[in-house]
Amino acid sequence: MKLTKEVLKEMVNQVLAEEQVSMLLESPETEKEVLTEEVVEVEAPDSVIEAMKKASEHPGKKIKFVRRSE
Repeated sequence: MKLTKEVLKEMVNQVLAEEQVSMLLESPETEKEVLTEEVVEVEAPDSVIEAMKKASEHPGKKIKFVRRSE
């Protein structure tokens, strides 16, 4: 996949939309009943573009980027 401005913009919009859905699931109106989401832990990359590529490999899942100490 060639990373063009349009592709990057679409990926950013997708991530932002997913964050808005997550915020809605955790809103105070649910009386602290937070719906569980599948969380995938992924090693944190060195750049935003690499992070977006890794996030696109797990559509519909919440991504947690972690730094592993060696």
